[in-house]
Amino acid sequence: MNKFREKFNQLATLENFGLGIVFLLPFYLIKIDLLGLPTNLLEVLMGIFLLVFLVDKNNWGKLKSFTQINKKYILGFLLILLGLFLSTFLNQNIFKGLGVIKGWFILPFFFSLALVSLLEKEKRIYIFKTYLFSSFCLALLSLGFLFFGQLTFDQRLKGIFNSPNYLAMYLAPAFIISFLIFKKNYSFKYFFWVILGVVLFFTYSYLAWLAICGTIIGIGLTAQKMAPKKVFLLLVSMVALFLILTLRTEKMRDFLNLNPRSSAASRVIIWRSASQIWRDNWIFGIGPSNFQEKYLADQKYYPPYLEWAVPHPHSFYLTLWLSTSLVGFSAFTLMLFWWLRDFLKNKKRETVLGLISLSIIIYFLLHGLADTTYFKNDLAVVFWLAFLSAL
Repeated sequence: MNKFREKFNQLATLENFGLGIVFLLPFYLIKIDLLGLPTNLLEVLMGIFLLVFLVDKNNWGKLKSFTQINKKYILGFLLILLGLFLSTFLNQNIFKGLGVIKGWFILPFFFSLALVSLLEKEKRIYIFKTYLFSSFCLALLSLGFLFFGQLTFDQRLKGIFNSPNYLAMYLAPAFIISFLIFKKNYSFKYFFWVILGVVLFFTYSYLAWLAICGTIIGIGLTAQKMAPKKVFLLLVSMVALFLILTLRTEKMRDFLNLNPRSSAASRVIIWRSASQIWRDNWIFGIGPSNFQEKYLADQKYYPPYLEWAVPHPHSFYLTLWLSTSLVGFSAFTLMLFWWLRDFLKNKKRETVLGLISLSIIIYFLLHGLADTTYFKNDLAVVFWLAFLSAL
C-alpha cells in the first residue's frame, strides 16, 4: 500500500497534470454549464491547473524568471488582448465575444505560459510527445468512425469533430513532428505515419497536405542537419502518393473541372465577402464572433452563396484582423517577427524542440492562408505551446 501511495505521489505532480491536459485537448468538445456560464471541460481543467500553479509560491519564481527574459512577448500578447477587447466592445455580441477571448486567447496563452515556465527546457519535449500520442489515439478512434461508415454527406472523415478540416488541422502537426521525434526508431515513426496519414487522407483536406509539404520544405531549408536530398525525395513521394490516391475522388474532379459549386468556388465567394468586410472595418474590426452576421448581411451584394453557415472567413489572417482590430493584428505580426528573428539568431533550429516548434508555427501560418487555423480551443493551445516552448 505504501509503495502504491509512493508511486502515486511521484506521478501526481503538477507537471504531469499539465501534460495530461495536453493529451486531453479534444475535451473542449464536452460542454459544461458552470454557475450559469457556458464553458467546456478543457477550459475547466486549464483553470484548475492555473489555480494550483499560482497557489504554490515556488512556481512564482519560475514564472517571473521566464517572463522577465521574454517581456516583449508578454507585452505583445497584452496588446493582442487590447485589440480583442476594443473590437468586442465596439461591436455586437459582447457576451459571446468575451467567451471567445476567454477560450481562444486568455486560457490557452496563460496555461501554455505556466506549463512552459514550470518545465525545464530539456523536459519541454514531453509536451509534444504527449500531443503526438493524443493525436495518434484520436487517429485510431477516427479509424473506428471510418470502419463503421460514420462520414459526412460528401464522404469525408471528421471523427469526433464538427468538420473534417478540424480533424486534419489537429492531426497534421503531429504527422510532421513524428518525423522529428522518432529519429532513430523507424518502426515507431512509420507506424505513426501510416495511422496518421491514413486518417488525414480520408479527411480529404488538400490544404492540410499542401501545408504539410510546405512545412517540410521550410524545415529542410532551416535545419542544417537535414539533407536536402532526403527532404526532396520525401516531398516527391508524398505528392505522388497523394495524387495517385485522390485523382479519382469527386472532390478532385470538381476542382480540376472548375465546378462552379465546388468547395473551392464556395471559398472564393467567402473570401470576396470577407475582403469587403475587412475594407469596411479595417481599423477596429468586427469583433471575434460577428463574422456570420456580417457575411449574411452582405449577401445582397453577391450572387447566391454556396455556403450559409460560415462562422469564419476561411483565412487565419482575415479572422485575426477582423477579430482583434488593427492593434491586435499588428501586435501578433510583431511578435511573430521577433520570434522568428530570435529563433534563427539563437540557432534553435539545431535542436529537436526548436524544429518541432518551428514546424508547428509554419504549418499554422501556411494552412492559415486559406483556412482558419488557431481559432479553436485545442489549436490555440497547440500554437502557444509551440510558440512559448522555443523561447
